[in-house]
Amino acid sequence: MEEWRRLVLAWLTYDPSTNQIFYGTSQPGTFNPDLRPGENKWAATIFARNPDTGKANWAYQLVPHDNWTMTR
Repeated sequence: MEEWRRLVLAWLTYDPSTNQIFYGTSQPGTFNPDLRPGENKWAATIFARNPDTGKANWAYQLVPHDNWTMTR
């Protein structure tokens, strides 16, 4: 078994019937959207990935260009 498959330091779910792992990302580095130009395409996103290849099967961004934080 490959080393990376023995240890997972994240919250994720595995579906053996589709051979996919599901996980989410959080807000990007700085919460002020004016300081991070671009789409911030992979922030605040849910991913479905093939664990054998690492390829993303699909991704859904919950909050485009996220500037919300519940810690303020």
